[in-house]
Amino acid sequence: MDIAISMLNGASHCLMVNPQDTVSSLKGLIQRKLGVSVQEQKLLFVNAQRTPLNDDSKPLSWYGLQSGSQVSLLITQPPPVQVFLRNEKGKSTTYDITPEETVDHFKVRVEKREGFPVSRQRLLHQSREMTTGRLTDYNVTNHSTIHLMLRQGGEKRGGPSEPAEAPPPEHRDNHWKTDRLRRHKSQHHPPDVYAGHPTAARPSLPQEREGQIDHLRYHT
Repeated sequence: MDIAISMLNGASHCLMVNPQDTVSSLKGLIQRKLGVSVQEQKLLFVNAQRTPLNDDSKPLSWYGLQSGSQVSLLITQPPPVQVFLRNEKGKSTTYDITPEETVDHFKVRVEKREGFPVSRQRLLHQSREMTTGRLTDYNVTNHSTIHLMLRQGGEKRGGPSEPAEAPPPEHRDNHWKTDRLRRHKSQHHPPDVYAGHPTAARPSLPQEREGQIDHLRYHT
């Protein structure tokens, strides 16, 4: 049987369906023929009550549709869903996505937020690598976890820097011992301020002064 699908802009499209087809089947047909995704569709049977076709599992005949019936198609914006991105270190980040978000667009968002270039990213969900198409093509739903693996090569761009690791305890002990030894030498062995200055006047030691006096006595 033929039914008419009317849209808010006034356009009308004729589709051939079977009375035993389900509402879900009709939505799939509308997506293929008119390009409106299933998640964005809201269908109303145009009768006296304008009955909404809410139950996807019910056949069209259950709602009373017959040849020549008119169904109004409303396009709605589906609410975003929340997914988790987990990196190789086990750290998870939350992202809000729409059912229409593509893998390529999501990778760009990951690069801006995590700092890893798109060329290095490998995204996996349920052991399947996500390469092209939409996230929903890989059964990504609300609260799904997407795993981020990195290819070798390249560097991380921007993003939060990793904290520097503290030196091992034995290195800290060696630095402490060296510093303590340096202070000990400087206290007990003061540097010779006259070293390197041959013309500097160096005070005479007591034994040197006694030798000078004896020399004068002998010659006088």
